[in-house]
This record gives sequence, C-alpha cells and structure tokens, in this order.
Amino acid sequence: MALAMLLLLARSGSGDVVINEFMADNNSTLEDSYGRFSDWIELYNASTGAVSLAGWSLTVDAANLHQWVFPAVTLPAGGYRVVFA
Repeated sequence: MALAMLLLLARSGSGDVVINEFMADNNSTLEDSYGRFSDWIELYNASTGAVSLAGWSLTVDAANLHQWVFPAVTLPAGGYRVVFA
C-alpha cells in the first residue's frame, strides 16, 4: 500500500504534533505485533505538554477523513508514537 496519509489535527493548539518519520513499502525496518513489516508512521509531540490523540484520525482518502480514528491515547511531551498502517 502506498503511504499517503493525512493526519487530521482536530484540536486547536495541536500544531506541535507532527509526522516525524514514516516508512512506506516496509520490508525489514520495523516489525508489528503480528510479525509483519507493515507501513508505519511515527508521530512526535514537540510541545511541553501532553496531547490527547482521542478523536484524531488518519486517512488515505480525502473523501473519508475519519477512515481510522485514534483511540483515547495520550502522547506525552517530547513523546513518540508509531502507528502501523
């Protein structure tokens, strides 16, 4: 799957959460919990406070902006989160 994700920053003041790194066509860099080498996106919170990602979403379809919605998870200040696609 070609990785062309959109991160919807649904909350004001959330501009400090960025797509820090991504891997499309992953064949060997990072294995998911199922033992597969899925495409992945790494988010980074550059702010000094924690940010709740609840309600944020990732999509590959501009017509479906809520294709995959984050659960109630918090990204701590200076923290990273890898999402497998």
